[in-house]
Amino acid sequence: MAQDGTLGKIVENSVITSIYDAALDEKLWAPALDAICRAVGAKVSIFFYRDITSVRTHCAVTAATGYTEQLLDDYRKYYGNLDVRLPAFAALSPGQVYVDDREMSFSDVVRSEIFQDWYRPVGLGHGMAMVLFQSPERAGALSVHRGLPGGAFPEPSVAFFERLTPHVIRALQLHGQMRRAEVLANGLALTLDHFPLAVLLVDEGRTIRHMNKAAAEVLQRPGWPLRVTAGRLETRLPRHDALLRGELANAASLAWDRGGPATSILRLEMAGAEGTVAVMVSPLRDGGAMGMAAEPLTAVFMSDPAQSLRLDTEMLARQFGMTPAEARIATSLAKGESLDEAASARGISIETARTLLKRATAKAEVRTQGQLIARVARSLATLRWGR
Repeated sequence: MAQDGTLGKIVENSVITSIYDAALDEKLWAPALDAICRAVGAKVSIFFYRDITSVRTHCAVTAATGYTEQLLDDYRKYYGNLDVRLPAFAALSPGQVYVDDREMSFSDVVRSEIFQDWYRPVGLGHGMAMVLFQSPERAGALSVHRGLPGGAFPEPSVAFFERLTPHVIRALQLHGQMRRAEVLANGLALTLDHFPLAVLLVDEGRTIRHMNKAAAEVLQRPGWPLRVTAGRLETRLPRHDALLRGELANAASLAWDRGGPATSILRLEMAGAEGTVAVMVSPLRDGGAMGMAAEPLTAVFMSDPAQSLRLDTEMLARQFGMTPAEARIATSLAKGESLDEAASARGISIETARTLLKRATAKAEVRTQGQLIARVARSLATLRWGR
C-alpha cells in the first residue's frame, strides 16, 4: 500500500474514483474491490449482504475478487451462515469497521468451523470488514482478507480502509437513487408508449432524448411535417424550421427560469394530404427547482389528424355507465356526424337516436349535445385512439 504523501494521495483518489464508478455501473464493483485489495495489501475481497428475515439466514454475494466460483457458492449455501465474526459485525453501526484482533480475537476465528473448512484451505488469514448498512431485515458488509503468512493488517492499511468506508456507503446510496430514478423513467417510458398522443422529449439542441411509440410511428409517415435527422428534430419545410427552433428555445429558457411563454402551439401543414398537425411545445423541467446541473428538456406533443376518426366506444361505455347503443351515438357525434347521420348509419329512427342521446347526455353529467361532444373528447376513451 502507498504511504502518506503525494503517491499515497494518488492511490487513494484512484481507489475512491473506482468506487464511484461502481455506483454508476454495478458491473464495476469487482474492479473497485480489486483496487481496494491492492491498496490495503489484501488477497481477496467480498461484498455481500445478509437477509435475516427467513428462518435460515440467507447470504448473497454482490461482487468478489480473488475467490473462485466454487468458493463463493459454498459461502452462499453454507459457510456464510456460520461466520463467527457475525456477532461482532452486529455490534457495529453502519460506517464502522471490524478488524481481527481488535473487535474479536483472531485465535477465536482460527478455532471456528468456517476458518478450518473454508478460509484455511485456500490460505486466507486476518480480515477486516466495513459495515455498510444494517436493519432488522438486512445487513451488508465489504470484507477483505490477507494471506495466511501475512499476519494482521498494519495500521496504515486499517486507517486507509476506514477512510474508504463513507465513500462506499455514499456510492451505494447513489446507486440506489439511480436505480429508483431508472425504474421511474422506465415506468414513464412504458406509460408514454401506451399513450396515443405522439410525445417527444427534446433537449436544448433539438436532440431527441426519448419518443414514445406513437411518435415513432407518425414520424415515419409520408408527408408528416416533422422528421428526425441524425437524431435531431427538424421540420420538413425550411419556413417551419425557424418557428420550431424559436419555440424550443423559448421552452428551454423557461426551464432555466429565463422567462418565455409557458406553452405554445404550432400548426404545421401535412404534405400531399389535407389537414394540419398541432404541435404543442412545453418546458419539462424547471431549471431553478432542479438546480443548474439539470438539463432543460422540452416536451413536444403532436396530434394525428387521422386519429380523431377512431374512438374506443367500449371504454366510453364503461367510463360513463352507458349502454353500447348510447356510447355509439356519443362516439358518432364526437366524430362530427349529425344525429340524423348517426341514426341512419345504425338503422334506427331519429326518435330512438334522440332518446339515446338524452340518456348519454345525462350519464355524462352534461346538458347539451355540444357539452357531450366536449366531454367525450376529454374522456378516457381517447387514450385508446388508434390502438
